[in-house]
Amino acid sequence: MTRNETLAKAAEKFGRYLAQEGLFGHQAGGTTPAQRVKAAGYDYCSVRENLAYHFDTFGFAAEKLAEVSVEGWIESPGHRKNLLADDVTETGVGVVYDPESGRYFSVQLFGLPSSAAVSFEVENRTEASQTYRVGSREYTLPPRYIQTHKSCTVGAVQVRMGAAPPAADDATSSDAPPEETAEPLELNSGQVLILRPGEDGSVNPEVWSPPADEDAEPSDAGGE
Repeated sequence: MTRNETLAKAAEKFGRYLAQEGLFGHQAGGTTPAQRVKAAGYDYCSVRENLAYHFDTFGFAAEKLAEVSVEGWIESPGHRKNLLADDVTETGVGVVYDPESGRYFSVQLFGLPSSAAVSFEVENRTEASQTYRVGSREYTLPPRYIQTHKSCTVGAVQVRMGAAPPAADDATSSDAPPEETAEPLELNSGQVLILRPGEDGSVNPEVWSPPADEDAEPSDAGGE
């Protein structure tokens, strides 16, 4: 994670609002974390937010306040998920003290900038519809069509051919869910997954990368 000044300013602004209004919640004031970072000028692909407030009659030293805030997030499943998320790369923290209530409001934002999104295409050059999955989402692409994808993820995107395997029926079978045998294909931004017809109706997937200094297209390009 790297610190982002825009996220830090958005976090501090929301913490100040919570302190002034005596509110607490991710949608306090009728806005969402995504709306707030966008209003602050952060062009996001993914956004996450952790909130905390603490009170102590004697106040807090900065190190102690950070310790109790983070420990509380670690012990909370939802907040812990944000701390360990692999779809964000930047963070910003704001801590605001409310002298009237004596409470400290801590806001941590996590973000993945839109510029880091992975954009790629899947091109079906076969004569039949083809099914594939990007993450947990399944797609069916008609023959001779091209589908453009934008994925908010860090690093390469995994694409699997075929439909998802059926879940095991615990009531009728004690066997484990069927394992996938096909290796996932990894695509980076700008690449094209070309589905070519093979022998006996099979499909041959090929990952194509455009030349670095040319606006070239895959050979035999087609589709709608």
